[in-house]
Amino acid sequence: VITVCELFTNELSKFLHAEADDQLNETLQTKYLNALKMNIYLLTQMIDSYLSLSRKEDRENSTTTKNKKSSKAKSSTALGIDWESECQRSVHILMSVFDLDIHRLWNAQLVEDELTSLVCNLCFKILEDPTMVKSKLVKSSVLNLLGCIIKKHNQSLSASLKVVQMLQHFDHSATPMAEAVHMWASTYKCRSIVSEVLRELSHIPERDFIRDSSSTKTICSFIVELSYYLPDAVLLNISLLLPRMDEESYMMRNSVLGAVGEIIIQCLSKEGLDEKSKQARDQFLDILYDHANLDVNAFVRSRALHVWLNLVSENSLPVKRCPDLVELCVRLLLDKSNLVRKVSVQLLEALLRKNPFRDNVRNIYHVEGFSILKSGVHNPILVIFINPKQKPDSLFPKLTISPLQCSLKQEQEKLEELQSIQAYWFKPKHESKFVGKIEKRSNKIKLTKQNIIFLAFSHVFNEKNEENKSKENEEILEEGMQEDDVEKNDENGSGSEEEQTENEKQDLLKTQEPNLEIEKKKEIIEYLSNAINFVERFNDAVPVLCQLLNSRTQSDVVEAINFFTAAWEFQLGCALEGITGMLEQIWNEDQKIRDAVVSAYRKLYFKTDSNITSKVKTVNVADNMIKLVAGSSNAKLPAIECLIGEIQKSGDWPSAVAQICWDRLTNPLASFAIVTGLSEMKQRKVSIQLLGMLANKDANVIKSKIKTLVSVGLKERTLPTSENVFDFELPFHTCVALSKLAAKKTEAGKYMRQFRYPDDHQLITTLTSLVVSGFNKKSVMWVKFALEAVGVIFQLSDNPVVVSTSMLNEIKGVVHARLSSDEPSGEIPVNELLMRFYSIIGQFALKLLVFIEGDVQSEIKQNRKLQEENEEADKNAQKKNKSSGKDDSHLEDDMGVGGATADDADQEFIKNVLETEIVEPDTPLGSLSEWLVRCCTVVVEPSDHSAVRVQQTASLALAKFMLVSSKFCERHLRLLFTMLEQSPHEGIRANLTIAAGDLSVRFPNLLEPWTSHIYARLNDKSVMVKVYATKVLTNLILNDMIKVKGHVSEMARCIVDENEKISAIAKRFFQELAKKGNSMYNVMPDIISRLSDPDIGIKDEVDFKKIMRFLLEYIQKDKQTESLIEKLCHRLEATRDKQQRRDLAFCLSILNYTEKGVKKLYDNFSLYANVLRDEQVYFLFNNILTKCKKCAKPDVKSQVDELEGKIIDRHACDVSEDECAAKAAEAVRSRKP
Repeated sequence: VITVCELFTNELSKFLHAEADDQLNETLQTKYLNALKMNIYLLTQMIDSYLSLSRKEDRENSTTTKNKKSSKAKSSTALGIDWESECQRSVHILMSVFDLDIHRLWNAQLVEDELTSLVCNLCFKILEDPTMVKSKLVKSSVLNLLGCIIKKHNQSLSASLKVVQMLQHFDHSATPMAEAVHMWASTYKCRSIVSEVLRELSHIPERDFIRDSSSTKTICSFIVELSYYLPDAVLLNISLLLPRMDEESYMMRNSVLGAVGEIIIQCLSKEGLDEKSKQARDQFLDILYDHANLDVNAFVRSRALHVWLNLVSENSLPVKRCPDLVELCVRLLLDKSNLVRKVSVQLLEALLRKNPFRDNVRNIYHVEGFSILKSGVHNPILVIFINPKQKPDSLFPKLTISPLQCSLKQEQEKLEELQSIQAYWFKPKHESKFVGKIEKRSNKIKLTKQNIIFLAFSHVFNEKNEENKSKENEEILEEGMQEDDVEKNDENGSGSEEEQTENEKQDLLKTQEPNLEIEKKKEIIEYLSNAINFVERFNDAVPVLCQLLNSRTQSDVVEAINFFTAAWEFQLGCALEGITGMLEQIWNEDQKIRDAVVSAYRKLYFKTDSNITSKVKTVNVADNMIKLVAGSSNAKLPAIECLIGEIQKSGDWPSAVAQICWDRLTNPLASFAIVTGLSEMKQRKVSIQLLGMLANKDANVIKSKIKTLVSVGLKERTLPTSENVFDFELPFHTCVALSKLAAKKTEAGKYMRQFRYPDDHQLITTLTSLVVSGFNKKSVMWVKFALEAVGVIFQLSDNPVVVSTSMLNEIKGVVHARLSSDEPSGEIPVNELLMRFYSIIGQFALKLLVFIEGDVQSEIKQNRKLQEENEEADKNAQKKNKSSGKDDSHLEDDMGVGGATADDADQEFIKNVLETEIVEPDTPLGSLSEWLVRCCTVVVEPSDHSAVRVQQTASLALAKFMLVSSKFCERHLRLLFTMLEQSPHEGIRANLTIAAGDLSVRFPNLLEPWTSHIYARLNDKSVMVKVYATKVLTNLILNDMIKVKGHVSEMARCIVDENEKISAIAKRFFQELAKKGNSMYNVMPDIISRLSDPDIGIKDEVDFKKIMRFLLEYIQKDKQTESLIEKLCHRLEATRDKQQRRDLAFCLSILNYTEKGVKKLYDNFSLYANVLRDEQVYFLFNNILTKCKKCAKPDVKSQVDELEGKIIDRHACDVSEDECAAKAAEAVRSRKP
């Protein structure tokens, strides 16, 4: 068929070309016309049949196979031909036919509509097949054929109708139809097709868009793509689309916004727009602004922001719109939709990167410059020196002006000190004389003080004439400062008659210069005003963005991190708060957030110039990390350590950084100290901190140079400011680094022997001697160093108990000698000495506990395991020697009972050692416990700060002693909780709160009766104690160490605490509790009951609502919600307090209702019917009904309506009864005399 049609097409072409200028032979004309109709009909029917078969095969393949590749291969060969190529060949034949002047075959010179419709319908049928559309050749051939028919045979109207039908019925048709209209309008010059298609789309009723979401989505995609291809044509017909912005379908509003964005980018962002185009652009921008700000649908708001984002990315945003757009983004950062917040942050970042004002945004410069520019008459004059040969400051590449304020007396000194100075101030008393001299020289321009200022800034907008203006400014300023030179210059300027004649000829033109200057000044004012507003709006955004860093939504945190990274790169001053705040997110559970933090810090601290060598790059990285660690607080250092660990894990950490840190430790750079302000000692401290962080992943960083570390880090030094005060900060950081040599935790069943040094090793001896020698010396850091040193001794010494005991005896001897001496001696007071002594004995007890339960017990288990393996080997050898049978005496060992018994024996041995040989009164350490008890029982005046510190340290040491032995703990529990409740010192109560939490983990059965006392600290008058109590209870409850029922409502109260930190901890607690199965649901009834109780509940109704709104968000399972609805209904029946009824009704009103939830509410109507007389309760139940109607299906809606009728009738009846009762009471009162 195809071959015959090709032959006929060739013959027809010859016939029409042979008689191109003559009238056709009627006989041949009729013959060819009939043959044409038959061939076209035959070809179209063949294509139609094969299309039907092809679709049938595709449907069968899709249902019988899941393998996409095999399905595709089968569909291409199932018909026995390569259908795509044959289809393309057939369409090409049709194209060849219609490309001829076939209209000459008809007497009326018009092709019959039936013939063109037949072919057009076939083409659209091909486009209905998604498989055929994927073939570029087939699609291109079909679209060209349609374009040819539309152009030659006036089929634009029918084609537009078919396009709309395709969009309404086929989801894949958006892109091919947009390409089709684009081709027809551009290639075939059928511009009217765009208007006709958009007109047909505008006639579709609004209800159709609401009812059919799939076709709506297709039409919306088509509109956006059409706007991309033909923005000019869509702009001419935009009036057909704008009415859709007021319709309910949010997808249609999104599509119109997308079309508006494409129009602005491609048509209305060019230079030299006329006033009409500018007005149209401003109207479109207003539409985008209004829908981004006020649209009720979050998808529309986010889409409008996306369009703004595209405008900014394409540099299509007018400068004057920047501050308002930043302000809009700041407002939308608080939007309830995370999608809107995400795009808002992205838009802020794009505005910063594409800002039209400067490469580096500096608030200080703009504010100062603008305040000078708009200074009044009574302010000093600003004089500007512009040196065109001077290179701009690297931080201000677009501006070369730097205002500098100095008095008249300092004028000459400043000019000599800063040869490149560009501006300075004159006092007002010199103003009139100075301006007068300038006016005398420049009477043509009529310069005033404002003109001088404007002249200074004019070069910003006119770079071509910068040198001329600079010279002119310098001349003017020289005349203002040197009166004689002014006169001389005037004479020279008018000395030539030829120049005077030329000036006279140009007088008329120069009279217009002031007007031009004024216009330029206005532009400058507007420019700098927008710049100031732009930067100030970013400052307003920072607090909200810092809140987003702690958001529960991943996108909020990631986008905020990206923004602060960009802000730091642009040197925005307010970015520092965000950069330090996002460091805490390195602990986030979400891997994507952690990766974002690592990526941000990698950009900030590892990004260097690509032209430098690898060695210089490594030095720069080391310098950056040293500055980062030096500028961070102690609270941030663990996060930095984790950050470095993540970078090491990814393999991006330069290995040579460790060597640079060692070099800085031994030989600090004086030049680096000058540049960064870090002294040589500070460089040493930071270097050892950084080495310790690196050793967390690779202990060889420290182990390989232990001698250097001991000789430099463990050296006794005094402070530079005082020779009598010793500095133990470097030894402290050295001990922290040494602690990284301890063996890390291994997998279960595996054992790694701890690497240890002999007792006479330089490290151990130097460390112990430094602790003892510094015990009686003035130092702020000795306690922290000594505590860390004790830990290092227990981790790295072969016999830590012997070494520590020896060290403790020496310190004890110093204390005894000091206390027994009548005359004060030594370098520190007695109370300070006791505080240090109590600290170190408490740390000794704690580290001894860890050593025995950790290292000793592991060593015993390992020895036991080796012994069992040897015995097992011996048994196997004996079995091989025996001929047969198994000895019954080994039956217990074979069953594994012997191993379990041995483990129990080991546990009992360790327990017995801890109970009897560590802190009991007859032990060396236990004998000191009496000191602690006596110190804790002494009444200390709050004004005696040193005594308070001693008691605080003693109480903490006593708690550490209690951790060792359950017997010792039981004997002193009452003392501990008495101090916890009655001590007037918040430091003691805070320490003991933490200690109580540790004891609850160590001995839960002993602490269980005291649980209520720990919860009571949530109501402590000290904020610090409440913070610690909240943290302690959070850890205990989430780890199931204490009971929550009956007490968890106290944690709920903390949600609305005045202190933001306490509130944040409480919210975090309930977030984690909600992740533990049904834990949140289990405690909710108790929380609601206690918080709504009139006697012990929350008195403030606003606080109650805040708490309930936050907590009930975590009740998401339908069954839990239904059960809670029923329980609240029963509680409403039992309560008699008016406020409690309102609180319970409020809880019901904020729950999410399903069909079963509505049924629960309907079935339990009798339980809450009596409380509907209260107007507030009745209002809340109306809100519940409104919520139920929105989610109710048709079969449930009748039940909701019936329940609504019951509620309305009962409320009306109760109100009527109350009115009657009130009237009766009034009547009784009126009868009384």
